[in-house]
Amino acid sequence: MSDNPEEPTGPVGPREVGGGITSPKPSFGHGTEEMPDLGSHPPIHRKIALFRVESQLMLGVGVFFAVVGTVFTVFSGQFPSQQPTGAALLMTCAIWGFLPGAFLMYWSKQSRPRQQDRPDGAYAAETGPLGAFPDGSIWPLILGTGATFVVLGMVFGAWTAVVGASMLASALVGVVKEARRGGTT
Repeated sequence: MSDNPEEPTGPVGPREVGGGITSPKPSFGHGTEEMPDLGSHPPIHRKIALFRVESQLMLGVGVFFAVVGTVFTVFSGQFPSQQPTGAALLMTCAIWGFLPGAFLMYWSKQSRPRQQDRPDGAYAAETGPLGAFPDGSIWPLILGTGATFVVLGMVFGAWTAVVGASMLASALVGVVKEARRGGTT
């Protein structure tokens, strides 16, 4: 360390902090000297929205189970398969992949592209308020209990279904009133 009071004590850089002390420019870990501009992206084509990760994942599940179901049906014995339950379950799994995948692909065309769908997108560009979340409530518990009693009415008799239906009705009224009021206060 130098005894010269005119010499800066911190690292020498292009920005002056005050009192003759300078500091280096901040680095954002990308090897760039400037902060990346998050608001000036090139225009997005609508085709990018077709390939959202969620729809690709679910359509991939559907394709996988369709291929496995077809192979299982063909190679598990004579055609048609001697094990219809396994083939039906595998094809049902394929449908369970195709339905949400098609739904997610449809809605990805209808909605605006997200930053994470862009090859050059940054998560920081979409920061903001997360939204409003409801307060704690007893109504979901009553709603679930009422639905359970309605289903149990098929086993134990109509009187159980009547009790469950009354619980369902009161829970629905409670949820609606609480939602209009804005929480439990």
